[in-house]
Amino acid sequence: MKQGLVAAALTLAVLAACSGVSPQPAEPARGRGSADIPDTALPSTRSSIFAPRERLPEQDLEFPPAPVDADLRQITLRNLTDNKIELDSKALTVTPDAIVRYTLVVTSPQGARNVSYEGIRCDPAEWKTLALGRSDGSWARPSEAEWQKVEERGYNAIRYTLAKDYFCGLNGDPLKDAKAIFTRMREQRALRDRRTD
Repeated sequence: MKQGLVAAALTLAVLAACSGVSPQPAEPARGRGSADIPDTALPSTRSSIFAPRERLPEQDLEFPPAPVDADLRQITLRNLTDNKIELDSKALTVTPDAIVRYTLVVTSPQGARNVSYEGIRCDPAEWKTLALGRSDGSWARPSEAEWQKVEERGYNAIRYTLAKDYFCGLNGDPLKDAKAIFTRMREQRALRDRRTD
């Protein structure tokens, strides 16, 4: 019995020596850094509609003239609302700090009108009230003007629609200028008008 065990052990040792195979370390993962790790976070838990990137320093703020009815362009929100939502076509700009600045006019069915000058960053998706319109056409800076996350709910759905449907490209950059943004608005409106569902 003992001789059998010794013979078996010798046989295994000879096979191992003849095979010339030695254990190899595991192959390192291919790719760049953690690029091979899938992003499993749900959209609602991400801090941005797009991939996060460094914020550019904000430019000095210059207020536009008060909006004129002839320059207002109505937009359609993703969620239904009885309010009329309009942008001033003369006040919309895309600045070198990658912020889309615009004058927003919200009119209720009863005729109450709110005018605000705002900014949207596409990446990370944030918005801020820059000024509030007075009845005499002047602007008042808000006491607190902080960047807020763009969310698709309640009154903030206005900014969500602007960011997702009109202002921002798929790469997280804003469209290049006001002309490109209003062209996209016309295209989106044409698509909705042709829909039969």
